[in-house]
Amino acid sequence: MLKVLAEKAASEEPAFGSTRSAGKERGRMLAVALEAEVDAYVAEHLEDRDDLGHRLVVRNGPPRPAP
Repeated sequence: MLKVLAEKAASEEPAFGSTRSAGKERGRMLAVALEAEVDAYVAEHLEDRDDLGHRLVVRNGPPRPAP
């Protein structure tokens, strides 16, 4: 009986639309959440500096050579 129900459920179209659209929306929501988390982390560490005054946490860019 479980096999029949599983096959039926797998063949039905989701009620909210296509799964591709839902997957794209989940991906977009994840990207927005990650961007917000990165922004918050960088803002939290704005004052962290090395001996030369360079910020230790930056958003993008190549790593600085070790002094």
